Amino acid sequence: MHAGGPETGMLFHLPLRRRAVFVGLPIMAIFVAAIGFWAKHPRPVARRLEAEKGGGFKWKPGTPRSTASTSIHSFRGAEEGGRPTEPIAMDLYRIILTKGDLAAMSQAERSLLLLLGHASNEINVLSKLILMVTRKGAPPSRIASNVEAGQVCVLLRILMGQLHEAWQLFRKRVQANRPLVDKYASLLDADGAAALRNLNEHFGGRSPLSKIRNKVAFHYSDDDNLTEQSFHAVAETESLELYLTPYVGNSFYHASELIVMLTAMRMAMSGDDAKAFSELCRIEIEVSRHITELFGQLMGVILKTYMPDLKRTIVNHPDGPKLSTLSLPYFIDFEGGGGREIRDRDREGVPPQP
Repeated sequence: MHAGGPETGMLFHLPLRRRAVFVGLPIMAIFVAAIGFWAKHPRPVARRLEAEKGGGFKWKPGTPRSTASTSIHSFRGAEEGGRPTEPIAMDLYRIILTKGDLAAMSQAERSLLLLLGHASNEINVLSKLILMVTRKGAPPSRIASNVEAGQVCVLLRILMGQLHEAWQLFRKRVQANRPLVDKYASLLDADGAAALRNLNEHFGGRSPLSKIRNKVAFHYSDDDNLTEQSFHAVAETESLELYLTPYVGNSFYHASELIVMLTAMRMAMSGDDAKAFSELCRIEIEVSRHITELFGQLMGVILKTYMPDLKRTIVNHPDGPKLSTLSLPYFIDFEGGGGREIRDRDREGVPPQP
């Protein structure tokens, strides 16, 4: 289904026969190049666990380190059914919680457990989308390259805001609850304690993620006129473009994305834009790793406290597609040739059919 009608939401109409103009885009070129930093860096969603005999887990050599004893991903409950005799593509450990199991917890711990899982899910989904959007091969055009880099920037800013919100969840529901701190903090292993220490240090200072969340990522009002400041900071030679298509869902307002991302970058550090963008990606990756580490461990120790004998089953589940085969292009055909039909109609001056 397309987003609205062919011209719904269009700011204005451009002649469809106009040739695309490929011009230099210095700032967007920085985005395109620096996105590779994210793709090449270890990420929480890229970690792999292998089952050990006896129900435990170990990290596969060569992958980022993490806990193998405390996290919810390494829950040492009793197994049902044993390991399937046929080889499986992906180890999926299914833990079934009943409403009675959760009802046995205090309200504070029950809500915390569910919210930690919710926040972790959103961080993982956004991280995967960023990896899919990051093109693995050569783009079909310079415009596609610019638009897809802009698409990554949109997702990066949303993830920045979610990381800030995830920390607020932990700060308000755990750190502000002294009995919970006393009950669970000592149960974190060395990696979990390090993640907590690093997060306290990051968010205890002037976190660029929090600044971006409060000024850019989750707000459009721009009360501090940061957009205007970034506009004046852009070089006179910078090409500010709008890419408009018959379907509003394929239109991309490149000028807006360039200016807004420039605002976000300069909240990370001033000076060299390329270094600022790479630094912002580095911070985001590290905070993502620490939060998913901490949240996974905390979920694990809460479950172990209330359900030490919680059973799990090993599910023979097919593996997903390789990351190298996935992409998320911005420009898509909404209705199988509908775009061509609309172009022909517009050229001939034929009014749309009701």
